[in-house]
Amino acid sequence: MQDQCNDSAAEVQSKLRCASSLVLDLLLPQAEVSRICRELGYSFRDRLFNPMVVVWMFVSQVLSADHSCQQAVTRFNAWRVARGLARVSSETTSYRKARGKLPEQLFERLLAWTSKRCDEATNGAWLFKGRLVEMVDGWTVTMADTKENQQQYPQMKSQKPGCGFPIARMIGVFSLATGSIQFNVLAPYRRKANW
Repeated sequence: MQDQCNDSAAEVQSKLRCASSLVLDLLLPQAEVSRICRELGYSFRDRLFNPMVVVWMFVSQVLSADHSCQQAVTRFNAWRVARGLARVSSETTSYRKARGKLPEQLFERLLAWTSKRCDEATNGAWLFKGRLVEMVDGWTVTMADTKENQQQYPQMKSQKPGCGFPIARMIGVFSLATGSIQFNVLAPYRRKANW
């Protein structure tokens, strides 16, 4: 049996595709996205890019090797054609607009729900001496260079205005057994030593 550390890049990508399928098919069912939208009072028209489809596209976009919106739309078209449905325009505008309209609380609630599902599926052998262990980690993220993002999460002061992306610092609590994030917070990036 081949050691997992010696997996080729293709094998790793194949495993990531399987993980992507797991997330998309089991952890983010359409009914749950729909339920959370209703609870948040987020109303939408049931069109091609409804919240259930957009969440599926966004998660697959983040998990794929190619993170572009174009590839997300291409995957959506492949999914539609495989089910005998007509292709949508290959333009990304509708997808990007629909994604931008989704409330942040939807993703926060989906994260909590997904974490709970992972905890429920935890195998006892994954526990540390029979206990659930939670870890804390921090990281930074960059985001779209919009006026709103620059105001709330300004780029680093060492960069010339207009030459950098808004940057934020995040901290999260995650399960050692499953790797699922239990809780996270987002704040403007100040500098390395200052939270």
